[in-house]
Amino acid sequence: MGRKRRIIIVGLPLFAKRLTDALQPRMKDWEVIHLDTYTKRLDQFRGLFLIPRADLVYSINGTLTNSKVFELALKSKVKCIMHWVGTDVLDAAQAYRSGIYKADFVDQVTHFCEVDWIQEELKQIGIQAKIINFASFDKSFENKTPEGKQLKLLSYMSDARAEFYGLPKVIELATKFPQVAFTIVGAQAQKYTPLPANVKALGWVDNMDLYYDNCHATIRIPEHDGLSNFVLESLARAKHVLYNHPYPNCIHCPTQSNLEKAIVELLNQVELGAYKPNTSGKSFVEKSFNSDYVFSQLIHEFNLSLD
Repeated sequence: MGRKRRIIIVGLPLFAKRLTDALQPRMKDWEVIHLDTYTKRLDQFRGLFLIPRADLVYSINGTLTNSKVFELALKSKVKCIMHWVGTDVLDAAQAYRSGIYKADFVDQVTHFCEVDWIQEELKQIGIQAKIINFASFDKSFENKTPEGKQLKLLSYMSDARAEFYGLPKVIELATKFPQVAFTIVGAQAQKYTPLPANVKALGWVDNMDLYYDNCHATIRIPEHDGLSNFVLESLARAKHVLYNHPYPNCIHCPTQSNLEKAIVELLNQVELGAYKPNTSGKSFVEKSFNSDYVFSQLIHEFNLSLD
């Protein structure tokens, strides 16, 4: 019996560790190893030994500039996959336009992404990426709807990049629709105080389920985005999603005018008692993002990359 194939999973530590834990029991013919080469010196050192002896290096995050992990892997003739997730594409595009990118990171690496608009952005910098997902959602949620006739909207963003994620636009919507309750988690929005009376900015919270349950719809309007977990989690709970990117079972809102129109429609539904949960969105997530489907696709691609 030959040795097991070895895959090294690197990249964004939270998602890389979570994926490693999910794949280990499903990849019995593989040795699945997570290395946090971003923050752990020991893992950086272990990588010097493990990466040249691996069959595959897979990263949740892409780059076209310096990466000791990929430089070592390619030098050692190890197959590499970059899974592009969002902001990494902006950094790569800037490097590409500046002419400081590494051509072998384009040509000698297999590339994945999660959504078609990221796939198109990558094409513009010479990267042909296949749409493959790594996020999965197995829990089945009840279709909980807030009581009463007040429309309740939820948004999630951080103070660190509030403008990037559209906080000023959310505040503008709240000013225009004082009868609608807006809740923002992640950000405290102190820079924007005093906030409109119908806006609660709660900062980081421990139990997101409470806030999902107490909203009719969520808002996601960043300047640039990959496939947001916030969007998928909203859909999994049968929430309507006002999203500035075109995604299945979401309400496409690329402009402030579109957002206002969508809010008016939801407001009318709630006030008339005609609001219905986004059951098609929930079914979409249950079908396309259950762990059996997501991980079987990913493992198939891993095997394919070595054949």
